[in-house]
Amino acid sequence: MVFENKRVFKTLITVALLVLAMAVFAGCGGAKGPFDLDSVSLANSLVEDVSYESELMQVNADSVSSFLTLPDYKEGYFFIASGACTDCFGVFEFTDDEAAISAEDAVKMYFKDLADAYEKYDPEEANKVSDKNVLMRKANILAFCVTDDNDNAKELIKAAFDQAKEVEPEEDAETSEEPEEQPEEETTDSTEVAVDEKTYPVINATGDLSYSGFIAIIGDAAFEIYDYVEGTAARYCDIVNYAADQLKGSANVYAMIVPTSAGITVPDAYKDQMKGSNQRTALDNLYSKFNDNVINLDIYDHLMENRDKYIYFRTDHHWTSMGAYYAYEVFCDAKGLLPISLDRRPAKDMGSYLGTFYYDTKSAALQANPDDLVAYYPISNSYMVGKDGDGNDAKKEIIPDYSNYDISFKYNSFIGGDGDFRVLVNEDRQDDSACLVIKESFGNCFVPYLVDHYHMVIVMDYRYTSVNAINYAKEHGIKDVIFVNNIGMTRSSYLVGKLDTVIRG
Repeated sequence: MVFENKRVFKTLITVALLVLAMAVFAGCGGAKGPFDLDSVSLANSLVEDVSYESELMQVNADSVSSFLTLPDYKEGYFFIASGACTDCFGVFEFTDDEAAISAEDAVKMYFKDLADAYEKYDPEEANKVSDKNVLMRKANILAFCVTDDNDNAKELIKAAFDQAKEVEPEEDAETSEEPEEQPEEETTDSTEVAVDEKTYPVINATGDLSYSGFIAIIGDAAFEIYDYVEGTAARYCDIVNYAADQLKGSANVYAMIVPTSAGITVPDAYKDQMKGSNQRTALDNLYSKFNDNVINLDIYDHLMENRDKYIYFRTDHHWTSMGAYYAYEVFCDAKGLLPISLDRRPAKDMGSYLGTFYYDTKSAALQANPDDLVAYYPISNSYMVGKDGDGNDAKKEIIPDYSNYDISFKYNSFIGGDGDFRVLVNEDRQDDSACLVIKESFGNCFVPYLVDHYHMVIVMDYRYTSVNAINYAKEHGIKDVIFVNNIGMTRSSYLVGKLDTVIRG
């Protein structure tokens, strides 16, 4: 009798899944497509606005195939429960309907496997898969979810699908008719064709532009002058290329070159008056020198799009935690990760901060208007490996509370300041995911964002160690290596030389 009950139970689940999966929601009927879906917004809505029995964690893009056999997709996000439950969701955009239909079948199979896996020891979870799943497809876009809050999830997916824009088909160059050639007309009027340029937020400021050595001061903000040095820049790129070549097949190598505030937040009226090289042009030169084994993380445009926000300090040469967040968004896009928004993260205001620009210039204007240092934290159960008073391993805060420290010391709150190695551990991810960040101090407020996506983040500051990074990555099974350096570093022969010692020895 028990055997018969199980057979009936499994049959009912399978039938229910098939019937439910075949039901296409009414708004999708007759949709032609393809459609362009705001996948990031929908995924964020499913994370933030839907209730789940357990905290969800994102499955890295290269691991999705372990759960779902999907055709290649343009963009996709897949989350599963970190606890022992069936809650999950996925958002995927494919190139055409055929691929999405194939993916739909793969999701049905995943639901069946999920129910089978839970049937023996937690029938309620198995029932949730059959009774509380949502599976919707509109032409080339697909979304699904398993949760007790399924009605809410369905409404969010339906709203996102309704807002998806139909993509205009590209004209076939082979079949399109050639326009009839017209004879050239002579003209004495030479008119320059306007070229579309990106527009960014405007920053207004008043006051005199003055210089103190290599630092420009405009009102209560200071900026470090940057000059491009071809030979040193080429050497830096050669080092990164060498690392990527050595790690090809074992690790992805990413290169992020961080513009300084002089390239992003100088008030518009003073741009043409500033000394130094154009950082957009310099970055183009630098990124063009990386070979095909390097994944470029060009963050310039995204920082410019947010230049009117508090993304750089005024009294210090570093970017803020918010500035590093926008760089993290670019990394997530390249990696196929869903960024965890700032409003989901705990934040701590460490109070007033006076940085290097003030101490280098002793400017009264900077002293009278110190920065405010705000740190954004990981949302995962994570810590930094450190030592206690007896020299034993101990769990330390990734961003310690430095609000009561000296006003000049606040930037050291990020991973406790500079040091040869830092090891950050995410206890919510019990897998072998690990990345190695090779950086100078600009990387300090960037790495806390990475922790939520890996079990382990190893931070190497090449200024304070001689450990060979290539050997370290191979020996520790590192899958992602991320170079994070500010653009000023690429003109310093000393710092480029220090980097060379840990890459090529």
